[in-house]
Amino acid sequence: MADNCSASANVRGATLPARYAARRRSSKEAPSTGQGSSREPLQRLLNRFRLAVEIAEREGVMLAVQNEYSCSVGTELETRLLLNSLSSKWVGSLWDLGNAFFAREKPYPDGYEKIKDAIIHVHVKDARVVGGQFTWLPIGKGNVNYNGQFAELSNNRVTVSLETHYAPSGNREQGTRESFAGIKNIINELF
Repeated sequence: MADNCSASANVRGATLPARYAARRRSSKEAPSTGQGSSREPLQRLLNRFRLAVEIAEREGVMLAVQNEYSCSVGTELETRLLLNSLSSKWVGSLWDLGNAFFAREKPYPDGYEKIKDAIIHVHVKDARVVGGQFTWLPIGKGNVNYNGQFAELSNNRVTVSLETHYAPSGNREQGTRESFAGIKNIINELF
């Protein structure tokens, strides 16, 4: 499968096939600290990623690991532990601030500080807790500090893409329009 992903990326001229980490075995599986029994999920991931990393290195294709709150790499500490363990210039972070928020991390500045040197792509989506539930919202309407994050990212060469999970009344197009308007408002405020 990893060879097919690399071949597909090269045919399309892409340099960034994304790779998600494995799902947590249970909702009780604690985020990894890299120590003790919590090291087991990290070791399982390393075993699964090795072939993909070898192919990325051979083909000159960047491999991006996205933090995903329901997976073994949900926080930036977990992302950092995985990237440090893989130790390859061909593997970087697909930094997703909304996913970091859902993983109970303060995306900016806390999560960002742990991973900023490895970020090669950024997904933006906003959220907050409403009535005890994590809820997707348009950019600028949630609890993610996009003003600070966009100001910081303006000094870096990374690709930023809107990944809207916000869909008012099931309407993803409307959610995308509202989120894009929020991005434009923040950028206009900053610059």
